[in-house]
Amino acid sequence: MRKGRKKSVIAGLFASGLRQLRLNYAFLIIVFLVGFVGLYIVTQSQFQNAQLAGSEVAARLARDLENQGMKHQFALDNAARAIDAMKKENAAAARITQWLEEYLVYMKQSLDIADTDIYCYVDGQLLAGTYWEGDATYDAVSTQWYQNALENRGEVAYTDAYIDVVTGNLVVTLSRTIDDSDDVVAIDLYMVDKNRGSDLESLPEGSLWTIYDAKGTLLSYAGNHVDDQNMGEEYVSYLFEEAQQGAAADPESYVLDPQGRKQGIYSYTTDFGWVSVITIPYAKLLANARLMLFFFSGVLLLYLALAVAAFLLQRASEEKNKQYESVIQALSNMFYAMFLIDMDAGTFQIFRPAEDLLPKLQQSDRYEHLLEVIESVIHPDMEQSLAETFSLENIRKLVEEDSNGFGGDFRRRFGNHYEWVNIQLLFDKALSRGQAILAFKKINARKVSEIEKNRLLQESLEMAHRSMDSRNQFFSRISHDMRTPLNAIIGLSGLALREGDSQEKNTDYFRKINDSSKHLLLLINDLLDLSKLESGGYNFKEEPLNLEHQVQQCVELFQEQLHDQNKELTVEIQLKDRTVCADAMRLDQVLNNLLSNAVKYTRPGDKVGVRLCQLSGNDQDKMVYQLTVWDTGKGMSEEFCRRIFVPYEREERFGAANVIGTGLGMPIVHTLVTQMGGQISVESKLGKGSTFVVTIPLRVSREQAGEREHEELSTLGQQEDFSGKRILLVEDNAINMEIAEELLKMHGLEVTRAWNGQEAVDAFENSPPGYFQLILMDMQMPVMDGCTAARTIRAMAREDSGRIPIIAVTANAFSEDMADTAKAGMNAHISKPIEFDVLHKTLLTYLDEKAMK
Repeated sequence: MRKGRKKSVIAGLFASGLRQLRLNYAFLIIVFLVGFVGLYIVTQSQFQNAQLAGSEVAARLARDLENQGMKHQFALDNAARAIDAMKKENAAAARITQWLEEYLVYMKQSLDIADTDIYCYVDGQLLAGTYWEGDATYDAVSTQWYQNALENRGEVAYTDAYIDVVTGNLVVTLSRTIDDSDDVVAIDLYMVDKNRGSDLESLPEGSLWTIYDAKGTLLSYAGNHVDDQNMGEEYVSYLFEEAQQGAAADPESYVLDPQGRKQGIYSYTTDFGWVSVITIPYAKLLANARLMLFFFSGVLLLYLALAVAAFLLQRASEEKNKQYESVIQALSNMFYAMFLIDMDAGTFQIFRPAEDLLPKLQQSDRYEHLLEVIESVIHPDMEQSLAETFSLENIRKLVEEDSNGFGGDFRRRFGNHYEWVNIQLLFDKALSRGQAILAFKKINARKVSEIEKNRLLQESLEMAHRSMDSRNQFFSRISHDMRTPLNAIIGLSGLALREGDSQEKNTDYFRKINDSSKHLLLLINDLLDLSKLESGGYNFKEEPLNLEHQVQQCVELFQEQLHDQNKELTVEIQLKDRTVCADAMRLDQVLNNLLSNAVKYTRPGDKVGVRLCQLSGNDQDKMVYQLTVWDTGKGMSEEFCRRIFVPYEREERFGAANVIGTGLGMPIVHTLVTQMGGQISVESKLGKGSTFVVTIPLRVSREQAGEREHEELSTLGQQEDFSGKRILLVEDNAINMEIAEELLKMHGLEVTRAWNGQEAVDAFENSPPGYFQLILMDMQMPVMDGCTAARTIRAMAREDSGRIPIIAVTANAFSEDMADTAKAGMNAHISKPIEFDVLHKTLLTYLDEKAMK
């Protein structure tokens, strides 16, 4: 009995052990199956999320270049409109070139566009913002950028990447036609800095990003700790070909790098054909899967009991979740919140929570509730737009249209303040049917910067429009103002020609003609200074002068006019150091403009004052002088005082019929004073007058200006009879020839005429040495110009060709024209119309017997 019972117990124990063993085997099998299934699920999920994140990173980096291209497109459109406007104004090629140079600087400083160049092909000429010696022979018509612009007439066209012949760098050119013509403007987008390694810090180590044009040329790349061996030309081309053949469409697709390692591949193609490719090492993608494989192998080997197995399974599950979350965090760290949307069910799941919204949301809930929570923190002005854009109805519509995704920028409340966020709804084949990801990214710093740049750009455009309006008004005024004295000259000269008028009337006519001519000359001089004002460059010549004498001499020119108009003049001068080094002509120009305005805008009985004083100096040789011109006249409005130094501006309330001006006087004065290192300020009130204060540092001269003035007075006092001296007068205009000849004959000179430069050369060459004592040479003449004639005379092999004074007499009054005459070998320069005193002084200087030796 006991023996049977014992056997029964053993059998029971054996059966129990067998059942336990079977249970363990079953549990092992279950664990084994669960492990491999879990490993497969995690691997697939990692592949899908890696493809989603890799594609998004590829798209983001590509969009960065697209945004840069959009800035270039904006700049290109503005340039096309500006060049079209200049073409309609028949602007010269030099003016367009200058504008291109200035616009290139503006693009770099205001639009933050660096590593670029701008040029255009206008009227058969290639004009560029950066000079290149090959511009003159460059065949622009046959280039890709020119042909692309013609094919896409009126739209911006992109070229494929190519090597720039000027810089040798890789470049993509954006071009478009100008209006409806075959003229084209283009901007180069240089791919100078190819390596942008910091852009991939969010991806696993060893990740690589490359972007190509439509033909497969590498435009840029970024590597996250990628060694140089991975950037071979063959491998780069291989990645492009794989992306083109659709390798990136499958989440499990991969390529082999030059070392034979597997790399997951993901791509994105831009609207204009550029291909962005991301590769991530398979070893990093499958890191969790390998950990799980090793873990479950360890479980099978170390499995001792269900409790231990359950503990290990629980531990493995926690580790798996942690690793899974870290990979998702690494791939999606660009977004601060992500939600998985099920469009069919109308629900959402929190993929990555927004901390401030978490108390209001459940892990899974209705999608409408999510929108309500989001709308509660969106700026009120954008609530309607958000609701319409991200409604389930609109999302389903976009899915049916096979859209890759969409989004927008919105202002969102964080605590007590609003910041800009970007909301993206992403569709991908890696997701289940009817699913999408709603992702939120903070972009406040970039968005605020873009808004500020757009504001500055808008202000620049408005300023340009205001400047253009001012120019138009300026040319309208100057046309009227120039016609006024010209009409007086023509009308009065016609009256003077009538028969029977008395000598007294004719004298009055000629006096008025002379006054009108001076007004017209004043307008012309201001227009000649316009180019200097716009370029900001005046030439200064410093020489010792008596500052008190210079100011007194300038004031004396206005004394008679002020006396005739019953206006009181007050002059105060308090100086310790009177002799300074300065440009007398520029100082006169400043004071003349200030006094001229004071005379114009005062009424009979008003006062005009000039005050010159010496302030403390900044060193032993340089002192600060202050010149004040004030009046009790009409004054100016406070608004116009802020614009008085802006070119072309003039307050119309003072534009009386007897006041002539270009609106350039004060801007010219401001530029002159600034370039002399000084400052100018103005105070004015309507009906009470104006006060201009000029403060200029001047170097005190140890040379006495009085000695130089004495020498000049002595020269003026010399014998004025030039009888017996012969002058060769070269002039192509009959009236100018007659005027100059009469003036010379009044001084007893014998005059020989020459009507162009060639006649002058022949007359001098055929005359005996020393026959002519001086040559007055016009500049712009037919057959041969004045500079060529002067160089030809200086080059003659005769004893007097190098020493005979040659004086330029021309309407060209710019400093560069004077430099040209000096290079041609001329001794001096007299501007037209000829002033009697200037001609007399020049004759005294160069017909002196000592000067002839």
